[in-house]
Amino acid sequence: MNAAVRSHGKTTQIWQWWDWDSPVTTGPDKNIIVNEWLSDPLARANSGYKTIGTQDGPLYVSAGFGSTPGSYAFFNVNTTYSNYAFASHENVLGYRVSRWSDKSYGLSNDFYDYLSRRPLAVVAERTWSDTKTTAATFLDRYEQIGDAPTGRTSLGTELGGNIGAAGPAVSKLGWTTTATSQETAGENGSAANATDNNPYTMWHSKYSSPSSTLPQSLTVDLGNVQRLSGTKYLPRQDGGRGGRIKDYEVSVSKDGTTWTPAVEGTFDWYPTYDKSPGDKNWPMEWSEEIMPFTADVDARFVRLTALSSYVESYASVAEFNVIKAQATLTAPTPLNVVLADDADASKILPGQAVTVRVLDVQPGSSATLKLGSAELGSAVANSDGVVTFAVTIPADAKPGKATLTVTGTDKNGMETSGSLPVTLIDATTAPDTTAPTTTATIDKTPNAAGVYTSAPSVTLSATDDFGIQSTQYMLNSGVWKDYKAPVAIPEGATTFSYRSTDTSGNVEATKSLAEFKVHTAQKAPELSLLIDGSIPGTVKAGKSYEVTVGELLPGSAAELWLHCEPVLLTNLETTASGTATTTITIPAGTKVRAHNLVLRGLNAAGIKTEASFALTVTAGAKSDGGPTADGSVSDGSTPSSSSPSKSTTPETGRSADLAHTGAMIVPWLAGGIMVLLLGTALLVRRRPAGHGKL
Repeated sequence: MNAAVRSHGKTTQIWQWWDWDSPVTTGPDKNIIVNEWLSDPLARANSGYKTIGTQDGPLYVSAGFGSTPGSYAFFNVNTTYSNYAFASHENVLGYRVSRWSDKSYGLSNDFYDYLSRRPLAVVAERTWSDTKTTAATFLDRYEQIGDAPTGRTSLGTELGGNIGAAGPAVSKLGWTTTATSQETAGENGSAANATDNNPYTMWHSKYSSPSSTLPQSLTVDLGNVQRLSGTKYLPRQDGGRGGRIKDYEVSVSKDGTTWTPAVEGTFDWYPTYDKSPGDKNWPMEWSEEIMPFTADVDARFVRLTALSSYVESYASVAEFNVIKAQATLTAPTPLNVVLADDADASKILPGQAVTVRVLDVQPGSSATLKLGSAELGSAVANSDGVVTFAVTIPADAKPGKATLTVTGTDKNGMETSGSLPVTLIDATTAPDTTAPTTTATIDKTPNAAGVYTSAPSVTLSATDDFGIQSTQYMLNSGVWKDYKAPVAIPEGATTFSYRSTDTSGNVEATKSLAEFKVHTAQKAPELSLLIDGSIPGTVKAGKSYEVTVGELLPGSAAELWLHCEPVLLTNLETTASGTATTTITIPAGTKVRAHNLVLRGLNAAGIKTEASFALTVTAGAKSDGGPTADGSVSDGSTPSSSSPSKSTTPETGRSADLAHTGAMIVPWLAGGIMVLLLGTALLVRRRPAGHGKL
């Protein structure tokens, strides 16, 4: 694998693992970089390997295991800063913090973010700085610098649990810290521990007899009045749960006598399972909490009051920090660049003298003007914040599109810039006669039948060396409309045409997209049967009938079948309107019973579909050669007199015996039937709930 990686000009890195349990007789190539895990990287470097130090313990963080100093994979910032060698060697490429997620289920992202911040700062300090101080001094300096900034523009509730959003803190060197009670008998829970820049000591309210119950307060004296925006609370870091604050209040004072509330709230316990906070098997996060004030304040004294706790009626604090107020961050204001004397920015000649004005500049500040990468000059803003450049466009400037760019300072004193697009023309050549070019983009794709089942939109983009005056479009043979936004194609068949005009008046030849076929409403096909009898849905075996279909894909093929025993009656092709008319013949051998006439084809959206029409097949006349009333097929000869049939008369519903020749039908009934047979044919359309379209 190393050979494959190096064949691409890359370098392989591996985690030291092959010899972690016992000695081995082989090892990786010397051109592989080793991340040394079990020991200081110096020994591996001495053996010829390029190494990166990431030693288990001093440089290793695993939130699911390490909850107290000395536990597995717990990064102790004090001991790593003070005691770890951070050896230098030509083969030691550097050191890194390895952050692992073993047993991480249920722990928050903010918690992992918190765990790596101070360890990364320790590694940066010890590898990049030539001066080593004490861990407490380093951590105090770290708090004053602050965590990595975010894009926030003001201090407020948007800080949330983001450790990096708080900003720099006030130095704790020289503070005086007191508390309403402190535990000194059962442990060293002195109030001073909360502000000693050591996260592994803590203030704990008094629990030895007689104990002090909540509320309990911790008060710090900063030494002088400062502008403040919030505080930070670091819970105890020894894995204990006692005194974990729940509800809190922070108040401030200038004189230590008159106090004003600054913020109140509830700290999260970070519940990870459906268990109570008192469950000692329940993982608990111990990352820093931010308490941003509702507004910036001037104060010398700051007081944290624990109103309630999650476990036992005590309070504990590992570290308490006070955040400095910062100026509200605002974005720079872009400079406004214009041409004076109503000069046309779309028609500037190389060698032409122009006057460029820049507005909204900080009075008295300097600004610089460029055309592309060529600097044209610098000038100073007047008392109104206007910079005027009287410059000449370079004679060798290439005709075409270009940009005048100004860099300077806005009225708020922030570095910023502004620009003005221009077009340079060549007066020695023929005038612009080239039409613009417009490109059309469709946001959807038709199906295999070329039909859009959801309405597409067309986006137009025009380009021209001298600028676009307008872009237009037209649907079918309508009127030209100005293009401003993507155009939705309507239902049905639509031809989309488009063109653009440039600033020289050149009009692009009309372009058209292939006809859009849009069918978003999935209509079922239509099936109609024209019957020359008087009983709807009844046909005779052996007879021919006219069938009309509709709502199909224009120009597509379809089939008509007769069920229940499938018989293909005919193939047909639809017209440009999606309809077709054909003649079918009911096979002479069709059984006398209920059947379905079934249409199979593509609907208007090009999707395979079918529709059916219920039919009752009756016996054809003997001369038709169709089936007899008992379902057998007649060849037209006289049947045996021993085979009588029965029929139900439409008028009475009574059964009547019919002679095998049919001569027993009363003359008036026969005459009535003849009249009906000579009448107008009936068009029957069947719906799922009645007659009509399917």
